[in-house]
Amino acid sequence: MKILFVARKFPPSVGGMETAAAALHAELNRRHDITLIKWGGSNRWLPIIYPWLAIRALVACWFRAPEAVYLQDGVLAPIGRLVQLWGRRRTVMTVHGLEVTFRNKAYRRVVLPAIARQDRLVAVSAATARAVHEATGRSDVTVIPNGVDDLHYRAGDRDLPEQVAHLTGRPLLYTSGRLVERKGVVWFATQVLPKIAEKVPDVAFVVSGSGDQSNRVAQLSADSEHLFYLGRVDDATRDALYCAADLFVMPNQPVMGDMEGFGLVAVEAASCGTPVIASSVDGITDAVLEGVTGLLVDPPAPQSFADRVAAELLHPTFVRDEVRSAVLNEYSWSAAAGRYQEVLRSSTALRR
Repeated sequence: MKILFVARKFPPSVGGMETAAAALHAELNRRHDITLIKWGGSNRWLPIIYPWLAIRALVACWFRAPEAVYLQDGVLAPIGRLVQLWGRRRTVMTVHGLEVTFRNKAYRRVVLPAIARQDRLVAVSAATARAVHEATGRSDVTVIPNGVDDLHYRAGDRDLPEQVAHLTGRPLLYTSGRLVERKGVVWFATQVLPKIAEKVPDVAFVVSGSGDQSNRVAQLSADSEHLFYLGRVDDATRDALYCAADLFVMPNQPVMGDMEGFGLVAVEAASCGTPVIASSVDGITDAVLEGVTGLLVDPPAPQSFADRVAAELLHPTFVRDEVRSAVLNEYSWSAAAGRYQEVLRSSTALRR
C-alpha cells in the first residue's frame, strides 16, 4: 500500500506517544510505501505547525495519491476532515485517551465532531475505546494496544546507574514518566511509601521524569531517606533502572478529564523482566497482564497498595524471565502493525 502517515508527536520529541508513533512507522515502513509528515518539536509551536501539517497532508494526497491515510492522534481530526473532503481519501485515526477527555469547551466543539467522522478509529486500550464512545457516540472502535521494541533490556546487567549506585543492595522501586497529578507519584510518596517502609525498612523509591509536580517531588525527596528523585534522565539511565529495579510501580490516580490511555512505561519495564504493580485505572489495565507481568491494585487504597508492594519485595512471586517473555509475546510492534495494516487495507477506497 501507499500510506500517508501524519504525526504531530514524533522523535526527537520524547514521550509515550512519540515512541509509539516512531515504532509503528518503522514497522509499517518495512512493509509499505510510506509518506511521513511529522512534527517532532514542542507543542508550544502547534498553532503554527498545525496549518503546515494540514497543507502538507493535502498536497501529499493530491500528488502522492496514497491508498490510505493514517493520523497518529485525535488532535489531528480536523486535518483528517480536510483530507476526507478535499483530498478525497479515507482516514484511519488512533485515539490515545486525552483527545476525548480534554475539557476545554472550544476544543470539544471543534475536535470531537471531527473525531467522530473519521472513517476508522483505533483506540490504544479498551478504556480509551469506552471514552471514545462516551465522547462521540462511536462504538465501532478497534482496540490495538501499543507494542514494545526490545530495546530496553540489558542482558545479565542489573547494575544501578551512577546517580543511585549508593542504593545497591537495597530493595528498589522505580517509576518514570510525566510528573502530573494522575501519575500518583506524590500520593505514593506521601501515603504509600511510609507504609511500605514499616515492613521493608531499607526500601528505596527512585523517580525520574519532569512535570507540574517536579518541585513537590524534589522537596519530598530532600526530606526522605526512601525517596530519590533524579529529574529527567537519558534513555540509557532509564533502561538501567528498568533492569535494576525489583518492581516498577505505576500508582496512577483517577483525575477527571486526564486519563492514562495505555501506560507504555509499564510494558517497557516488564520487557526487562521487572514486574509491575499498578493502579487498576484507565488503560493501564491493558498494559499489565494480571498475575503474569504484574499486579493491579484498586485506587485510592494506600494500605492495599503498600501491602502488595511489600509482600512482593519480601517474597517475590514473579520470575523475571517469564515476565519478559510474556511481554514480548503479547506486546509485539510487529503484531500491532499487522493489525493496523488490516485496518488500513479496509480503508483504501476513495471517498465520494
